[in-house]
Amino acid sequence: MYVDMSKLSSHSVYHLMMQTVIPRPIAWVVTDNGEDRAPENRWNLAPFSLFNVVCENPPILFFSIGPGAKERTTPKDTLANIQQRPRFVVHVAPWDLAQQVSDSSATLPHGVSEVTKVGLPLAEFEDWPVPRLEGARVAFACSRFMTMGIGQAPQTLIFGQVHKVWLDDRIVSINPEKNNRITVDATEHDPLLRLGGNNYARLGEKFCIPRPD
Repeated sequence: MYVDMSKLSSHSVYHLMMQTVIPRPIAWVVTDNGEDRAPENRWNLAPFSLFNVVCENPPILFFSIGPGAKERTTPKDTLANIQQRPRFVVHVAPWDLAQQVSDSSATLPHGVSEVTKVGLPLAEFEDWPVPRLEGARVAFACSRFMTMGIGQAPQTLIFGQVHKVWLDDRIVSINPEKNNRITVDATEHDPLLRLGGNNYARLGEKFCIPRPD
């Protein structure tokens, strides 16, 4: 069948796109609510399933923040925090914390920490002012490179420059025959994959196809 996107509502377009461009990794983002907050409410946490790598020089990734509920009149906390305090941490959400990822998407009053609400332990990110989630296996220490509004809603694209990466030792190996290249075991990485609606997936069969000379 052919679908004329101009004849669909924005909601229907979103529903179709999210079911067809799959699977997608989930950016699980910790931002700073501000030093004036009580320690238990210092850190904001939210998942975003429009997320990928943009560039390697400099290393930049992006995720997209929607406008939220129709009655919302202020930016989402993640966006407001990054606009005010440009350093943040992006995790690749892991499969074994799928329920906590979903729970952290709940709408809470401004300045209330999802980290505390969901009960997720934090760990220091060496030489970075924002901590990482202890249970994640990949974390990127990022600073705001640029933001861009797009569309009529609008969506806001957050481009983050990656300064440091933390990797769980259990998912990496070093290959001295290839200039000490870091190799990440995708099975051990075990990312949570976003599908359409309330559906998620996990990595299945893997295979290798050599590139042509």
